[in-house]
Amino acid sequence: GEDVVRALKGLWVHVMPGECFGLLGVNGAGKSTTFKILTGEILPDAGDARIAGHSILLALQQARQRLGYCPQADALPGDMTGREVLSMYARLRGVHESRVNPTVEVLLQQLGLDVGHKPKQWKRVRGIMHGAAAAVHKGGDWLGRLRGRSPAGSPAGGMSGAGHVAGTEDEEGGMGGRAVTESGGSLHSNRGAGTAGRGKGRKKGNAGLTSADTACGNYSGGSRRKLALAVALVGEPRVALLDEPSTGLDPGARRAMWSTLQGPHVLKAGRGVVLTSHSMEECEALCGRLAIMAQGQARCIGSVQHLKSRFGGGYMLEARLLPSPPSGSDAGSRGARGTSSGAHDTANSDAGGPEGLPSAAAAAGADDALMDACARDLVQHVNAVCPGARVVECDVTRLEVAIPRDSCSLADLFEVMEAASGPCQVASYALSQCTLEHVFVRLAGGESAAK
Repeated sequence: GEDVVRALKGLWVHVMPGECFGLLGVNGAGKSTTFKILTGEILPDAGDARIAGHSILLALQQARQRLGYCPQADALPGDMTGREVLSMYARLRGVHESRVNPTVEVLLQQLGLDVGHKPKQWKRVRGIMHGAAAAVHKGGDWLGRLRGRSPAGSPAGGMSGAGHVAGTEDEEGGMGGRAVTESGGSLHSNRGAGTAGRGKGRKKGNAGLTSADTACGNYSGGSRRKLALAVALVGEPRVALLDEPSTGLDPGARRAMWSTLQGPHVLKAGRGVVLTSHSMEECEALCGRLAIMAQGQARCIGSVQHLKSRFGGGYMLEARLLPSPPSGSDAGSRGARGTSSGAHDTANSDAGGPEGLPSAAAAAGADDALMDACARDLVQHVNAVCPGARVVECDVTRLEVAIPRDSCSLADLFEVMEAASGPCQVASYALSQCTLEHVFVRLAGGESAAK
């Protein structure tokens, strides 16, 4: 028969109240399968899981009542507004009717779903710009339109003064269905029927409405993720399962999400969070502990600092080099160095060094075509005090070298870098601990490559 593939096996995790626990892994590592088991969507072949003390096998209903879930794929009713969706889930979770509206308003505000229309001043600027565009189309003085004046000697009935621009915008600043007409020296702009029927019967441009009052079927991908996260948090569940909640969020919205999770209503209130993410920055910002999964198993579990110390392998030296003038053979060397990323990876894979990377000495001897004289000299200087150093990346003005832990004195390394900065044209350099991304690639990268 066919070989059985175990999507998840031997996972033992205890998430404490008020803890954010991270699950990291490549696609197909078993993260979403773990969530499906915890929510009761699928049952495990063996073993059990408990949510706030309730077994998913013996008391699934009680376990689900204490669980909030934000899946990868948003399951939101598109005809309902964001406010209606949250109010519905609040009632389903047993929030008292007198507390439904305040609970919903807090979540809408925290996640930025209560944003209204743009200020009227912004609408006026947009209107003036459209008036200028119409002036260009009719051959008028568009610069005068922007300055609020008409050209000297403009004919009667021409576009004079600042004009008058009328019209409304939808919530996202859309100007669709706009007709521009000229009448009596003024410019009038009215929305046509281009937006009729949009929003599944709900008007997106109604004055005084916020994004929470529009049909969520019209939301952008980022707004839908915000609403899905709010649904997972409404009703104060004991544990929230968040499956890549920041996908599609801009940096500002992502940090607002972090603040919400770290705030007084979630982690500080003693509620547990289990988070999956492909963002190492997000895991470092939120997770007290995390597990890196591969092939359905947890390869390691611990705090971020513990994993860096245990599996990081040392330090990373990053040097920024001054570009040399393209002259003679050195120009050719610089040109080859500019495309060294892919070729260097090939050379690394053939070198047979630790993790497929050559030592700094091997790189200095074999990659002459990929590094100019300054870079080669700098690598030799580093290798003189850190024999186990290896080149990780080299491009036009950047050299990255991995320094094994306890392979050299950091004071000696800094002394060498200071002495070599002038002769090797080093603009700046930095020594840092290996990042969580390096740990992840080391432990889970092999599975990704195998796939």
